[in-house]
Amino acid sequence: MLPPRRRLPFSNHRAFTLVELVVTVAIVALLAALILPAFRGTQTRAKQIKSLANLHAIGGGLGLYLTENQNTFPASCNSAYTGGFWTESLAPFLPPPITVAKFDTGTKFQISPVFVDPLLPNNRHHPLGDYGANSDIFYGPTGWPVTTTPVSAAALGGRLSKVVAVMTAEDATNVTPPCGSWFINRKGIVTTAPQSWTGSRPGTRGMDSYLCLFADLHTEIIQKDDFQQRRGDLLSLVP
Repeated sequence: MLPPRRRLPFSNHRAFTLVELVVTVAIVALLAALILPAFRGTQTRAKQIKSLANLHAIGGGLGLYLTENQNTFPASCNSAYTGGFWTESLAPFLPPPITVAKFDTGTKFQISPVFVDPLLPNNRHHPLGDYGANSDIFYGPTGWPVTTTPVSAAALGGRLSKVVAVMTAEDATNVTPPCGSWFINRKGIVTTAPQSWTGSRPGTRGMDSYLCLFADLHTEIIQKDDFQQRRGDLLSLVP
């Protein structure tokens, strides 16, 4: 005799209908569209804060360099453009180097992490640093855009807190997309219209603002339009 057949318990659960699935997917997509831009904005803001902290650290190294070098700013580079770069001069006063990928070839190089701007994508970093030194303060060899003799902090006088020494910079002509740059061509920037800037120029990093370290070593975020209107006063030893 066969055993009695067991009855399966009745279930009140039912499968989702196609309409319900479509509505659920649409709601998830809408929420993602609302949340992701805010998340990306938070990430970018965090990178901007880190980049500004880099400039603050560069200012600390520059302060130590000035103390040990008769309060005189370093050269931008040597006369052959092969060494003596300002980033190299500050290196002993900054955190030890890390390995980074070069902007054009992707080859590796070493540089202090404070010169590596987190607002730049990987493989966009310059081996001499992503922050540009003002050529009106960091003197260079003959034929340099502006200053060819050492500049002392004392000579700046009341301009110390008004003139930008180092800032986010990009190469405007030689690389596409632009990479970081180690100097700012003050002459080309101040004497031409903003839309005609050529050579190494300030870079906003897509934030509509420039991150700046002043000669007195304080940092500021300056909006793009404000900077363009005041660029002569912000970058020149004599406004």
